[in-house]
Amino acid sequence: IYRAVRPGWVSAAEVLADMLAGIEARLGAVGRIRVEIAPAELPEAQAHVLALAASELVTNAVRHGLAGPDATVRVVFAVDGD
Repeated sequence: IYRAVRPGWVSAAEVLADMLAGIEARLGAVGRIRVEIAPAELPEAQAHVLALAASELVTNAVRHGLAGPDATVRVVFAVDGD
């Protein structure tokens, strides 16, 4: 599904951006999710776990946190250390 950075590894940014775009479209929140994603490579298994956790958190934030027409959800993925 994702372009392999190296065998068995994927771009976390690509995985998260794709997942977030799907949530925006599915929940009618296009343009209401602000994203800051640091470049990082993850093993495929870890990328799947990250996408699942982020999907749950962002879906709940969009469903329950977008109170007004100008409200947004901010998603930040940062890398700390090696």
